[in-house]
Amino acid sequence: MSTSPEERKWEPSRLLERRAHVRVRRRIHVKCRPEQGGAPVHSANTLEISSSGVRLEHRQEIAMGTSVQITFDDPNVNPSLVLHGVLTWTRFNQKKETYESGIEFADLSPVQRLGLLEVIGRELQDDLVEQRRVVRLRQRIPVHLRNARGWFGRKATAWTVDIGPGGMAVVSAKPFEIGSVCHVEIMVPSEKKPVGVSAEVLACQRQAQERWHLRLRFVDVTDAELRKIRHFLMAGLKRASL
Repeated sequence: MSTSPEERKWEPSRLLERRAHVRVRRRIHVKCRPEQGGAPVHSANTLEISSSGVRLEHRQEIAMGTSVQITFDDPNVNPSLVLHGVLTWTRFNQKKETYESGIEFADLSPVQRLGLLEVIGRELQDDLVEQRRVVRLRQRIPVHLRNARGWFGRKATAWTVDIGPGGMAVVSAKPFEIGSVCHVEIMVPSEKKPVGVSAEVLACQRQAQERWHLRLRFVDVTDAELRKIRHFLMAGLKRASL
């Protein structure tokens, strides 16, 4: 199968290591202020919070990629604690008629970091010890996507940007609604048949030349299919270490 010049620009296979801090489910009222001039202040509640980010529930929509400032409207939290971050994903909860968004903290000072750990009830030493290294393999693999609601619908062609045991990022030839579930066929090189999983769309951003960047989280994968994905990731890890 031939590839276009654009597709041949993809980076060679390599591994990305991401640290996932322990998340704490805690409901705290906060104010989320976009750092763009004149933008309104949003009232929100935390759903989960860690030393690297927070998941918020709010009424008004905030665009992905927005830089925000978060302050805590809670008598048990130091009012001087101000955190900065970037909204990396968002989705609409139709049942609650609210938005859920993920914010990744940026440029935390030592004072802000200690204040945040105090909010989530963790000691600095514990937080460092309990960090987990999640390996994500950056490699271009063909993928077929199809909306789970329409099993007989047309498949969309996509290619992975990176993939891990819990999800992946892909570039797709068509968009998918954030919060929707799609059926995914991953053309893992080491397998004769595609690896099939179901995944939730966490983010969908338009790129140039009618392409969309999707972030997917696996929500339904059998043990057998998960073993195939892990075997593929471990093989990539060994190749990268040679």
